[in-house]
Amino acid sequence: MQPHDPLIPLWAMELMASTFLWTWLFCVGATVGSFLNVVVYRLPLGKNLAFPGSYCPQCGHPIRGSDNIPIISWLALRGRCRDCSCRIPPRYFFVELTVATLFLVVLAADIYLPPGALGFPTRRLLTPHDIPAFWCQYFIHVCLLTTFLGFVLIVADGNFIGSRLFLPITLAAFVLPLLWPQIHSVPAAIYPEPNSWYAGLLDGLAGFTAALVFGQIRDATRSPRHAVCSSFDRLGWAAAVGIVLGWQRSLYALPLASLLLTWTVHGLRQLYRIFPEPELSAPSVHSSSELTE
Repeated sequence: MQPHDPLIPLWAMELMASTFLWTWLFCVGATVGSFLNVVVYRLPLGKNLAFPGSYCPQCGHPIRGSDNIPIISWLALRGRCRDCSCRIPPRYFFVELTVATLFLVVLAADIYLPPGALGFPTRRLLTPHDIPAFWCQYFIHVCLLTTFLGFVLIVADGNFIGSRLFLPITLAAFVLPLLWPQIHSVPAAIYPEPNSWYAGLLDGLAGFTAALVFGQIRDATRSPRHAVCSSFDRLGWAAAVGIVLGWQRSLYALPLASLLLTWTVHGLRQLYRIFPEPELSAPSVHSSSELTE
């Protein structure tokens, strides 16, 4: 019996699979962005993140399922509540779109960018075929950036919730490399067995130590008034960066992240003054310089 050629060429099937993957990740990212809006609004107020369901903050009417589709619903409703016609802040739309785009950018970076760090030896570059190591690596990277976005939005609103927002990503970044050390593309040292569990443990501890050193240097360069602030709260985002990126990349990633976070918060607050969103803002209790404390 002679084998027959497939009805669809192999290259076409690969293109369809790749298109489906990228489209699916974009939709997942938009959904995560929608949930991030809930976190940014409710977490500083101490409200439950799951109950009650989404509702209009002006009239209190529950949002219909058809009106709760990320990105699409805001456009379809033209930025207005269906029940009270009050304006829905465009930030909801932009956060969903930003996170959805972020999911694609991180995937492209994990696939195509080289794993090197200033000449340090690296592990083999993971590909999407390295299941589940690659996708755990992708999960950690996208969660770190999404958490940073939520952190920036919360602080820009005049709130500060400390390190608890970074606790989930910090734990995930520490535990998953114990199973798949390849997640850390740049090992902390040269190991006899580079893919053993203790290699992942030492990588995480070295990154955490880099965050501690960074925090101590920040404390030493700050005035006593700022130095008495909670050191654990200051360490939260730095610990997450250190564990995810490793001590080598933390040498430049931590100072750069510190500046970027401060500038972004300052820029958002200026934007809020030009285009005020009363339902999203709160009295400012922290200056933008305290963000990196």
